[in-house]
Amino acid sequence: MNKIRRAQSMATTPLPMHLPSHIKVRQQQNRRLHKLWARTRCPKLTKELNSLIRKISMAIRDFRGAAWEMTIDRSSESSKNLNQLTRASTPVCPIANRAGIRCYDAQARAEVIADYLE
Repeated sequence: MNKIRRAQSMATTPLPMHLPSHIKVRQQQNRRLHKLWARTRCPKLTKELNSLIRKISMAIRDFRGAAWEMTIDRSSESSKNLNQLTRASTPVCPIANRAGIRCYDAQARAEVIADYLE
């Protein structure tokens, strides 16, 4: 099991989470509440957990939207790259084999993972 987790952590690149502290605190509360709910399966906790999840989702959506609006406001019509102004897509981090060659297709990735687990 540890080999699988190590392989997964080596193959993935975590995205930076630039969130305000009040959202991070709510996420910690959500994790704690979910652990408690998993042990007790209390219906009241379910309601509270769902409410907290909705609040976190709305807060993140508002924060991301505000950050995007600020980016748009900072750009001016005279900017050379105004036509290139787009939201950054999530980076796709490929798996690399032992030689350091990146593997993009499914068959090659499966072989790399199988080699690692052997």
